Amino acid sequence: MLNFHIIKVDLKSGEVRYRTILTKSGKNIKSKTFRRKQDARTWGNRAVLDSQEYEAKGIKPCTILFSRLANESSQ
Repeated sequence: MLNFHIIKVDLKSGEVRYRTILTKSGKNIKSKTFRRKQDARTWGNRAVLDSQEYEAKGIKPCTILFSRLANESSQ
């Protein structure tokens, strides 16, 4: 199951950013940084809901690397 959490990042310039980290089975999968905490929360919620929708529909994520796909098409 996909989850997310948000951490506050203080930059050297004094500005604040919010990093959303997506996790699955305790491992970090993807992260993205935002200026507003609400944007970070929205992105995390959308990613989790999309993942649940794909799982319910039986859609599996693509696991083929682009480099492998490119090599196959050039042969």
